[in-house]
Amino acid sequence: MTSTTTPRRARRLFAAVATAGLAAGLVATGTTSASAATAWSDNPALNVSCGLDVVLVLDASTSIAASGGEAQVKSAATTLLKSFEDTNTRVGIVTFAATATQKAGLTYATGSTVASSGALGAAVNGYKASGTGTNWDDALVKAKAELTAGGTRAHVQQLVILVTDGAPTVYNNSSGKVVPGSGYPGPSQDSVNAAIDPANQIKAGGAHMLAIGVGSNFNTGSTYLTQYISWLESVTQTDPPGSRIANLAGPTDQVDPFSPTNAFYAAFNPITTDVLVNPDITVLGDKFATVAAQVCDSSLTIKHIGNTPTAPYTNGGLVGWTSSATVDSAIAWTLPVAAGSSTGPETATSNPVGNGVYQWSGPTGWNRNATITLSNKPNYTLTSFSCTKAGAPYPMSGTGPYTILVGGGQITCTASSHYAGLPQATFTMSPKAVTKAYGATKTAIAGVLTKPGTSRHPAPVVIAGAAVKLQASIDGGLTWNTAASLKTGKTGLVAATVAPANNTLYRWSYKSTSASLLGNVSTTLKFTVAARVTMAVNKQNVSKGTTVTFTGGVAPSKKYQTVYLQRLVGRTWTNVKSTTLTRRSTYAIAWKTDSHTDYLWRVVKKGDLLNATAASNVIKLNVK
Repeated sequence: MTSTTTPRRARRLFAAVATAGLAAGLVATGTTSASAATAWSDNPALNVSCGLDVVLVLDASTSIAASGGEAQVKSAATTLLKSFEDTNTRVGIVTFAATATQKAGLTYATGSTVASSGALGAAVNGYKASGTGTNWDDALVKAKAELTAGGTRAHVQQLVILVTDGAPTVYNNSSGKVVPGSGYPGPSQDSVNAAIDPANQIKAGGAHMLAIGVGSNFNTGSTYLTQYISWLESVTQTDPPGSRIANLAGPTDQVDPFSPTNAFYAAFNPITTDVLVNPDITVLGDKFATVAAQVCDSSLTIKHIGNTPTAPYTNGGLVGWTSSATVDSAIAWTLPVAAGSSTGPETATSNPVGNGVYQWSGPTGWNRNATITLSNKPNYTLTSFSCTKAGAPYPMSGTGPYTILVGGGQITCTASSHYAGLPQATFTMSPKAVTKAYGATKTAIAGVLTKPGTSRHPAPVVIAGAAVKLQASIDGGLTWNTAASLKTGKTGLVAATVAPANNTLYRWSYKSTSASLLGNVSTTLKFTVAARVTMAVNKQNVSKGTTVTFTGGVAPSKKYQTVYLQRLVGRTWTNVKSTTLTRRSTYAIAWKTDSHTDYLWRVVKKGDLLNATAASNVIKLNVK
């Protein structure tokens, strides 16, 4: 990787567009003048750091298929998956037409997950461009939901890539219902405006957005080109839409439909580019590969694989294994943590699929000899260590520690280890997470207890009649108490029902009574309990200037804590007043109506250590 200090604003690839050009009518049929929209927010630059959380948002409208682009989109998506394989990158996939669908949540890109039968490969293979309408709004709402569900990871940036061959024709109203834009069945400004809010939420979390326009609408001969690019700009960046055209790139990254000698034009740079115009969909995969190549340049992945106590006859990624690296001459480190110029050592810990990543930054053409020292664990033996670069064997020396020449590009080294200790039981947990309101009905928690099979028949074998415990923790897992003592059934299944008053962690525990089998605990179930908030109002049909009183309570008791009266403004619930709960955990909030607008109202209690944020029922005030 080559370091750069070019300012963000100077590196954004753009061409000025004359206001007269926009006013001359380069607007798609059926569009309208701009309606009220949320102000756009800045687009963070993409960090050069190997390992991303990427949500790929793919237009699945019939126009993609009509132009013969369906196969090319699949091919490009497959290229993206393979380019990020074993780079500590998770990928999620969303497709959209009039509505959006989450096809795959954030999943580590590995050889098994990107294969046609894997979670990511299957999602790509199932892509069909058969929908009607185009809804950027819902697409970005679903993309944001994927990022939220996947959670943030230390030193890992998020990237949302929106691929579309047109402009939006529909959007979601404040209730989440899909409604036609003012120019339907053509595109419209209000449909674009609706997408700005979820785009801003994505960027506010630190994610970079890259919008890619493909197909004939983004060709130099398209009547709609200027308007469509302007609309893509409005969801990706801060400048007023139409004030610039970001990186007008064709198959060779040299197409500028506004001026063949445009001084502001430069080639596609995934670190800073907001909008990429790529009429030739057949080279979309090359652009995806460029993203992976640039963010993972000058990296070294240590891939730990082997069998485990719970799966002694199957090899897979080894989680939580460490290695350390030094270099023979000081250089700046990007991963495992950003650091100044040094020789190390630095330590990388393998992620849930077994990969630990090192990365450096230096001047063009730099290289160093890196020395890699592998850790070991009890009852494990290292059986092999080998490296590849660009799919071909890559030389290294030593028998441990190992010396590897690092510099530009990506290197992957695989450390294979074998476990020869006692087998261990496996206890599953279902469900993985629960969120309920205080006082809700009981929830069933289940687990299945198994042990490894044999070398000839490695499938797990159930453990019936075993004494097990359901354990609970209300202090984040520091201490565990027994919530129930039970025995597994004939199928190894055990279940219990719970109704906690506060946020609680649960796990199953099994203490083996056999000298040839190790016991185990299940993964942890996070049970989130939201407080319960009630609300009533003394008058619902009033005149402007009338004072109304909202009353209610919060359970479990949150005496002397604060609640907030909110009203829905557009799509945003906005605080208008607050009060302190009484010692009985009740409230009364007086409000003098200040508008003829018939707002929706609610009361919110923010979360604390014991309970999650909760909102009351919603009441509409009808104001004359």
